[in-house]
Amino acid sequence: MYLLTSYSALLALLIILGVLNSTKAQQVADIGQLARPSNQTLDASSLASHNTPTASDMASSTPGEALSLVAQFGNQASNGINGTVEIRMAAHQDSPIDKTKDVDMTLTGFPAAGFYYLSINEFPIESEGDCSSAGRIYDPDGVLGNQTSPPPSSCRPTIAGDCSLGDLSGKWKAIRVTNQTQASSSPLILKYRDPSLMFEGANSIVNRSVVIRGSDGSSRIACSNLITQMSAAKIAPDAQGVPRAQANDASRSRISLSLLLCLFSSVVYG
Repeated sequence: MYLLTSYSALLALLIILGVLNSTKAQQVADIGQLARPSNQTLDASSLASHNTPTASDMASSTPGEALSLVAQFGNQASNGINGTVEIRMAAHQDSPIDKTKDVDMTLTGFPAAGFYYLSINEFPIESEGDCSSAGRIYDPDGVLGNQTSPPPSSCRPTIAGDCSLGDLSGKWKAIRVTNQTQASSSPLILKYRDPSLMFEGANSIVNRSVVIRGSDGSSRIACSNLITQMSAAKIAPDAQGVPRAQANDASRSRISLSLLLCLFSSVVYG
C-alpha cells in the first residue's frame, strides 16, 4: 500500500511539472507574438480601398494587440509640419462598454505663432499636397449644415450635439503657438480624451484624414491620412500596481509550490 501511495504521489508530481512547463512554453510563445513586428499597417495607397474593421475583425485580432489610427505629418501636404496624431483606445476604461479614445498630438514646424485647429475629415486625401480632397470636417450628425468648416469659436462642447464629431479642437482645445521659436522648433504636445470617436459602426473614423487649419478656421495648411495600425496593448495593473499577468504568474507559482509540499509529505510520511 505504501509503495502504491508513493507511486501515485510521484505520478501526480510528474503531471504537475508537465503542466507547469506547458504553461511556461505558452507564455514564451505569447511574448514572442507580441514582440514580432506587426504586418498589419496599411500604406496610404491602399487606405482608400481598405474596409472599415467590423466587430468580428476586432475580436479576431492577435491577443495582446489593440487598434490605433496614426496620421503621420512630414509629407508634401504637411507644409513643413512634422510629427504624429495618434488615436487609440484609452488605457483606462470606466466600464466594459466604455469606448473612450486617447488622442495624442506631437507636432512641430508650424509656419507662425497663432491658433491652429485640428479636425478629422470625411475622406482620405487622394494625393500628397491636395488637402481639399479630404472633404468636410467629419459630421455624420449634420451639425455643420452646409458649412465646409465651422467658425473657430462656434462649437460649444458643454452642449450636447453642438459639435461635429470630427471637430477635435472645437470639442477640446485649439493648438496654440505662442511665438516663432515655438512654431519652428519646439514640439507641441496635446492630449484629448474623446468618448465620441468610434473605430467601427456607422460613424467610424477609420479611412479618414486629419486636417490642420489656420487661425481663420478654414484655410487648410496641412493634412495626412489616418493609417490603421495594430500595437501591443498595455496590461492594466492590479490594486497593488503589479501587472495582472505577473500577478497571475505569482499566484500560480504559490499554488504549485503548496501542492508539491503536500505531495512530498505524502511520499515521506506515507
